[in-house]
Amino acid sequence: MSSVPTIYDLPDGWRLATFHTLDGTNAEMKRFVVDGRDHAEGLIMRSDEQTAGRGRLGRTWVSPRGNVYASFLIAAPEAAIAPQIGFVAVVSVIDALGQIAELPLRCKWPNDVLLNGKKVCGILPELVSDAAGQQWLVLGIGINLQPVNVAEAAYPVTSLADHGVAASADTVVRILAQDLAHRLRQWREEGFATISKAWMAAGPALDEVIAVRMPGAADTRRGRFRGLDEQGALVLEADGQTHRIFAGEVLFQSPPEARAGVA
Repeated sequence: MSSVPTIYDLPDGWRLATFHTLDGTNAEMKRFVVDGRDHAEGLIMRSDEQTAGRGRLGRTWVSPRGNVYASFLIAAPEAAIAPQIGFVAVVSVIDALGQIAELPLRCKWPNDVLLNGKKVCGILPELVSDAAGQQWLVLGIGINLQPVNVAEAAYPVTSLADHGVAASADTVVRILAQDLAHRLRQWREEGFATISKAWMAAGPALDEVIAVRMPGAADTRRGRFRGLDEQGALVLEADGQTHRIFAGEVLFQSPPEARAGVA
């Protein structure tokens, strides 16, 4: 089993608080901000385990010890482009895991990272306001470093250990912080196009047939993937029409050969 060094510096000005147990790192970060305690962009909270971890759509995120459960505090952008932060996070995770080992990583719209077609990372962005009325984005990131026994998983899951890679949660969070800081600067200076290109390099192939489950309904829309628009919406061609989907979930299916890394 390969391993990586254990000491990495945080980006300048970033801070890391580590806990043994939390109900959830997003929940603790939001309490911290709402209570008016000392907060600024770059604050990170990591917990060894979570007792009430959450994923997208209210799903439970099973959170035993040994994996990454971390939340990153980011100054919230204007509402129209706030969803782009999820793509910044996905690209940053792929950057970070690519530094640890050469892994067949892909993106699943909007906020998942797959390893050999199985979920290895989920991302949950949530907005919170402080006492002064400033909005912040709490970016929760969970990464499976160790095998997770989920008896009734909605989707197939995997871990780095399943692929012969050993890394500590602290190490991965520190590497991820460096990559997230870099991608945030890139996004703010160059716009979404650069992030979108990097996401597309590890996302579905153009013209690949995918299925998207629409929120709050049994409706599943199937069509050809035509990329992302300038806001991060999924562009799907179906029934002779082009659809821009802002909320939904791409269903798991047998993926084409995975591609490692992003541009």
